[in-house]
Amino acid sequence: MLTYAFETWGVVRVCLHTDVRNDRSRAAMERLGCKFEGILRGHRMSVDFGIRNSARYSMIAEDWPEAKVRLQGLLNRERG
Repeated sequence: MLTYAFETWGVVRVCLHTDVRNDRSRAAMERLGCKFEGILRGHRMSVDFGIRNSARYSMIAEDWPEAKVRLQGLLNRERG
């Protein structure tokens, strides 16, 4: 999806959010090469209808070439 966003659509920035408590998703975003931008307090309603704080991550077009190489390496190791 990042390849499509950056290489087909030509987007400048991709922004991702997850619940601040979701350590697994946060770690995955960092492995992708996304940069942590901060916490959005009271950002959304959670599944249990409580107020959720969101961790915000982004990747910009300038980050994409390096992230793409890293991701291809991770995929190759998994297949290998």
